[in-house]
Amino acid sequence: MRTALLTLLALLRVAPASAQDAAPEAGLSPSEQLIVDARAQLTGAVNTGDQASMQRAEAAFARATNAEDPRVHAYAHYYTAKAMERRLVMFDREEQRDEVVDLIDAAVEHLEQAEDLTPDFAEAYALHSSLLGQKVGMKPMLGMILGPKVGRIMERGKAAGPDN
Repeated sequence: MRTALLTLLALLRVAPASAQDAAPEAGLSPSEQLIVDARAQLTGAVNTGDQASMQRAEAAFARATNAEDPRVHAYAHYYTAKAMERRLVMFDREEQRDEVVDLIDAAVEHLEQAEDLTPDFAEAYALHSSLLGQKVGMKPMLGMILGPKVGRIMERGKAAGPDN
């Protein structure tokens, strides 16, 4: 219980501008610390528009997906998808349509794993439905297939975190 609480507090704290500014958190496993550090790196990368740094943060989150603790494992998948979602703004959606859809699909795979590991992870459902909405925006005909799926995902998210 203590580790889960430390993990949640560490993951939800406001991240420093760069990973170098992040001090190691007491009591965190290596995977938990990797997620905390990668969050700081992602925040800095988003603030500066540094796509290479976003990709490094994404890779760090992906390395943490081998965590034994299911919640840490789920957070690693969630943040891998979040890093991918942040990189989407760097693409020209008209010229790089296929790359955007591929990145969305990869992020959705991570979110599905996070949801399987932690069914009460409301944030994962929210990001999942958002990404599928973006995919429909890229390929409108998918709306007939993905629209009902997005609705189901949103309902799961509401049930998992009604006050979120």
